[in-house]
Amino acid sequence: MKKIFIAIAALSLVFQVSQAQDLKPHKDKVTKKYGYIDKNKNFVIAPKFDDAHKFKDGRAIVELNKLEGVIDEGGNIVVPISNTDIELDKKRGVICYKPSLLWGVCDWNGDRLIEPTYYSAPDFMSNGEAIVTDPAMKLKGVITKTGQEVVPCQFLGIKRNGNGYRCLSVMMGEVDYDANLTERSLGAPLGAVQPYWTGGDDAIAIAYGHLGIGERRYRNSIRSASFRSTYRVNCTDLIAADGNPVEWGNGRFVRLFLDYDDEGHQGSMQFDGNRYTVKAELCDKYGERVALVSQWGSFTGICNEGFIYRAEDTRDWIILADINAIDTEAYAINLGGYRELRRDGSLQSGLNLSSHEMAKLSNWKSMRALQEDILLQENAGLGSYQPMDIRDVRGMSVAEKFSRKSAFLNSRYYIENVALYRNITGVDGHYDIRLENEPLSITFEDNYTGYGVRTKKTETIFFGQANDRYIKINLIPEKINRSKYISDPYKYEGIWDDRYNSDYGFRLVLTLNEADGTYVRTLGEARRITFACYEFLVIDELHLVLSHMPITNLVRNGKIHYDLNGPYRNTFSNYEKVFYGSKGAAVTPYRSNASGRH
Repeated sequence: MKKIFIAIAALSLVFQVSQAQDLKPHKDKVTKKYGYIDKNKNFVIAPKFDDAHKFKDGRAIVELNKLEGVIDEGGNIVVPISNTDIELDKKRGVICYKPSLLWGVCDWNGDRLIEPTYYSAPDFMSNGEAIVTDPAMKLKGVITKTGQEVVPCQFLGIKRNGNGYRCLSVMMGEVDYDANLTERSLGAPLGAVQPYWTGGDDAIAIAYGHLGIGERRYRNSIRSASFRSTYRVNCTDLIAADGNPVEWGNGRFVRLFLDYDDEGHQGSMQFDGNRYTVKAELCDKYGERVALVSQWGSFTGICNEGFIYRAEDTRDWIILADINAIDTEAYAINLGGYRELRRDGSLQSGLNLSSHEMAKLSNWKSMRALQEDILLQENAGLGSYQPMDIRDVRGMSVAEKFSRKSAFLNSRYYIENVALYRNITGVDGHYDIRLENEPLSITFEDNYTGYGVRTKKTETIFFGQANDRYIKINLIPEKINRSKYISDPYKYEGIWDDRYNSDYGFRLVLTLNEADGTYVRTLGEARRITFACYEFLVIDELHLVLSHMPITNLVRNGKIHYDLNGPYRNTFSNYEKVFYGSKGAAVTPYRSNASGRH
């Protein structure tokens, strides 16, 4: 008898739950408000809301006066209708609520677990922990349901890794946390430095990138300067405030940064009750401070070549955009378009900020986005394509052999020999490649798989007499199904191995390297070399022309003229096939001369 009673009670409970689950939001035709009706279309919860969502496990989001809350099937308020946003996570049994700018967490009964603290709604996982975003710098960490921080909020991205976590640091390096939350650093990529730090101050953040604040300033781009006239300066080795030359080497660089100036030094700038000055620090190759070389300073002028910075000892520095400026002990240069900066004590005039930039200071969304960009841009182009250990030894061996072809062998010599082109035109084997007049600008872009983090930054690349940097074309092997392409090799979008007949294809990664081979940046990725001859290569995907000799030697009237009917022969003679139809290194020219065929 007792078992029958329990069974009847259980069935009754199931019936009640099914009835509750049948409640549907419905708009009253008279009041124009939303309530909930049962299957007989009778209002069970009175129509008093501006909007209403479906029930999920006995909870529903309702809206009133553009604010959101949560009710149960009885119409009782579980979470007050005073939030700008609400998210129900019925699987984890939590409700994320956002009363203003930040998110908090309560349980399914509305009892608060975590006060509004985070920039985005905590994303709880099956282990009861959640990835969260700190509001100050939009860095991520991991917390428990009680709000305990088990992985600190200091990472750009976090993903589950077995029973632990794999984290992407602000230097683009990876950090592992195992099941016991023991931390193990996997290192930062070559060339990475610690990003410019704003401390959450909006005025400091808005200065980033203006007059070179926060950016790396290399040896050859920064000099002590003395004016011979308004438009001509003498340049010598950089002297610090203590009167000693700045010691360079081992990747050291100078970084200018905006900081507070409580003493109000000469040239200080004021904004929103705070005073600021521009300091200069010498950093090691990882961005760690070695020494302050100017404890206060300001900008006095701007020109086509760069800008003038007045250091604490009133000595002027000239900071050039071209990092490959003349590398001699002393020289003089003319300044094009030089003008003095108006210094009225304001942040706007002192940093040459536009009204548009100043307007961002009152827009918290813009400033939060800028804070995040600062972390990402300093190391843009350093992660996804950097040289790394390849386990496919055979594939690398094939790539090594393939690299001996003339198109790749001399990539070390692409120093001053790089240009962007606008278009290519030609008829009957006579082609003109019209080049851009502007310096080479490359958009570095990396996508860190699994982290949801993308870096993107456009930067001008200079190749000059004082720097032995070069562009290297890296062949990255990938296994392909040879039988799939054997009938028509040109169906494969990359470089088809038609020389060694292996089961490998290749994609191209162009990198900027120091003279000793040290990786600096990734310039871009392409699937093929569009056109190849002895003088130059064309890579259409990047709009690049690479030459084995100075580009200026090839250019006439702003363009390179190439005649297929001249001393060079080619496998194709049609314009479309030569420049856009060819795949990989399919175009293989040769030259005949007195010494024979090459």
